[in-house]
Amino acid sequence: MLPAPWPLIITGLFRPAAAGQAWSHRPPPWWQSLLLAVLPLVALSVMVQVQLLQIYPPALPKEGMPVLSRWGLYIGLTSVGASLALAVVASLLADAFDGRGDLDAATATVALALVPVALARMVWPLPLGYWLSLALLGWSLWLLYKALGPALRFSSGHASHLFASLMGMLLCALAIGWQIRDLIPGAAPAMRMGRLWLI
Repeated sequence: MLPAPWPLIITGLFRPAAAGQAWSHRPPPWWQSLLLAVLPLVALSVMVQVQLLQIYPPALPKEGMPVLSRWGLYIGLTSVGASLALAVVASLLADAFDGRGDLDAATATVALALVPVALARMVWPLPLGYWLSLALLGWSLWLLYKALGPALRFSSGHASHLFASLMGMLLCALAIGWQIRDLIPGAAPAMRMGRLWLI
């Protein structure tokens, strides 16, 4: 027996609108989605990626490689923070687009979209994994779009407006993150690469 919200997350990978509809009525508490889905997905993906980066190191100069253990902690913390922030912003914006603000449903939806993101992070270090990871990120955005509207009780047109607003927020976050990538631990300041941080 899988703990909530995992049964609906598994269903939602193939039927995201149905999962969102279910979460619109009885979503698991936001902290449950965070502790039982978001945290394990982030932790597993970061651990696997760090191990694979040791086997398949990226084509970076030696002084450009971060200390992988510290870098993994950095990426894990920022991923959890970004996931929770995305759910909070989606819930706060819901009322503005004639939906219903519901942090519980928004967090469960973000946890669903995080599954392909976690897979993308794990396969990225593999040969040709870069292209597969891009496809998985596209799947993640599709899941978020299809599930978030029903979860927050939007009409289809208004759901697209909310999704566009969230993508704008993510682009702003990406721009800020790109500017502060010097925080990646271990690599020489002049050699800290954006591509390794980006994925």
